Amino acid sequence: MKSFLIKDFILLKQRKSFFMVYFLMIVAMIYTKNIVFFIDFFSILAMILAFSTMSYDSHDNGMVFLMTMPNARKNYARAKYALCGILLLASWVVPYLVKVVSSIKEYNMINIADILLDSIIIMPICILICSVMIPVMLKFGAEKGRLVLALGFGTLTIIAVVIMKTEILSNLFGLAILEVGNLFGFEILGIAACVVILIGLVVSIIISDKIMEKREF
Repeated sequence: MKSFLIKDFILLKQRKSFFMVYFLMIVAMIYTKNIVFFIDFFSILAMILAFSTMSYDSHDNGMVFLMTMPNARKNYARAKYALCGILLLASWVVPYLVKVVSSIKEYNMINIADILLDSIIIMPICILICSVMIPVMLKFGAEKGRLVLALGFGTLTIIAVVIMKTEILSNLFGLAILEVGNLFGFEILGIAACVVILIGLVVSIIISDKIMEKREF
């Protein structure tokens, strides 16, 4: 898996435009002081970078060459999860470090707990997206996988818009969330959601391993 990660980081080094955007957004974050927005932005950028390596791998029969490496099939899939995790972690750590350093220089106090509570929702969402995106792209290929996911997320978006725009459905949905939250407690509900997402991640890894074992190159 280490060799695949090294290969991916070498590929990412060639994406200088992304790193330029990253640098400019960090500068903007220092002046605007809106760290939550930038954590969300960097998280999305991290996933785009991670998924782009799968497109590069498929060019010029690159996958055929990569699969000649020992234990390549299983390690290839797991390397993509590791890459997503590393880039997502960086998308969190870097903005926080920049925020802390800039606050120290300006002699300002910051409440890390409040910032964490405001931004923590993006991480489970990113894990969920990676859990869905990676096996789909492995199954259908990078280009077709993006199309399948676009259709899937588009359908979910339409359903969500219909629910929110329909007053009766919107009220029922809101009441259902409140009832469940009041019954079990919103903290327990949040923990349960995180546990479900982590279980989904494990299932996603197993599915990706199976896809790579059966895939023909």
